[in-house]
Amino acid sequence: MANKNSMIKVVSGLRGKRIFLYGRFEGVYLTEREFDILKLIKNLKYKEIAKQHNLSTRTIESYVNKIKTKLGCSSKYHLIDILDKEGVFSEIEKCEIMC
Repeated sequence: MANKNSMIKVVSGLRGKRIFLYGRFEGVYLTEREFDILKLIKNLKYKEIAKQHNLSTRTIESYVNKIKTKLGCSSKYHLIDILDKEGVFSEIEKCEIMC
């Protein structure tokens, strides 16, 4: 759920939650797992994320690559930069409180 001005909307369905992004990323959705990883990539290394989720580092890299492809980014740093500039990380913090 999100308010009318939010850039993030969470929709539950048969295949789990889908997180839809708006603004510059209109029409793009992330899976619940991709969104969980997206929330962490700004502050943690892949190895740390992998440990938190009990996954391999390669699996985390794979998820990040999927996110980069969906959002049209060439690197992790490009992804973080764009998401920061678009205010997605601040929206994620709001969503954490509301969702």
